[in-house]
Amino acid sequence: MPKSGKHVKEAAELAAWLTAPAQHAKVFAVNGNIPSSKDTLTSVAVQEAKLPYFGDTPVGKIFSSAAAGITPASISRYDGQVKTFLTDNGILDIEQRGTDPAKAWENVKKLVDDKIDQ
Repeated sequence: MPKSGKHVKEAAELAAWLTAPAQHAKVFAVNGNIPSSKDTLTSVAVQEAKLPYFGDTPVGKIFSSAAAGITPASISRYDGQVKTFLTDNGILDIEQRGTDPAKAWENVKKLVDDKIDQ
């Protein structure tokens, strides 16, 4: 929170409330968004969740079991640059300029090799 804000304490409290496992569980129950908090994945609210779209399928158990097996990918200081290369010189080249996908991929790889410290 910026120290110069008018309501720093309240903003911090709101952020803590919004990101609490209980709120993750509520969003999952309503929208089906799998919680990003490991604590929430093991909560009763998630484990017992069944979404109307899927009938009586125990989606909470299924989703949380799948999420437990995911190894987080590390984030590099180069992620932003690589994302820009993929978007601007990969996807947009294909979609807007008609570049062959294989050629666009080669262009992206060359940019990464040329512009990113190896």
